[in-house]
Amino acid sequence: MIMINGSHAQSANAGMASTSEYFSFSDDANAANGFTPVFLNDINTKAMRNFARDYKNTSLATWFKLKDGFVVYFTDKGINVRVAYDRKGNYLWTIRDYTEDKLPFEIRDLVKTKYYDLNIFHIAEVRSDGGIAYTIKLEGKTTWRIIKVVDGEMTVLNDYVKN
Repeated sequence: MIMINGSHAQSANAGMASTSEYFSFSDDANAANGFTPVFLNDINTKAMRNFARDYKNTSLATWFKLKDGFVVYFTDKGINVRVAYDRKGNYLWTIRDYTEDKLPFEIRDLVKTKYYDLNIFHIAEVRSDGGIAYTIKLEGKTTWRIIKVVDGEMTVLNDYVKN
């Protein structure tokens, strides 16, 4: 695995107690998702330059090879971030995983107005050229609900009953 500045992403414990555990940064989970550790000289130069330009203040990053490109994992101001590039080094998408306190006010207000009795447990903010989508996991006493918010519109993706 490539380790920039001598470190790599933290491994997460099993369960769903924190953001880092919901979208695991562990090496085993990455291998299961088809992420292959990669050496620095195997990373597309354009991808490395784009990453360095867009994330100047990032000191620790871990790169993986995907079937059709690369993904880099890092933490930015306490937020777990993944950025993907294609084989030619062009930007594809960014996923930022965080908790309610980092959710933009407008999105939080929209969600809490409808789901006031559920706690916002986890947010996955997905950015691409198509815009921004928020996948939000809500927790109640007996249920989990996963919703998606795009352009101010909410859609329920899944409902689960706790055991």
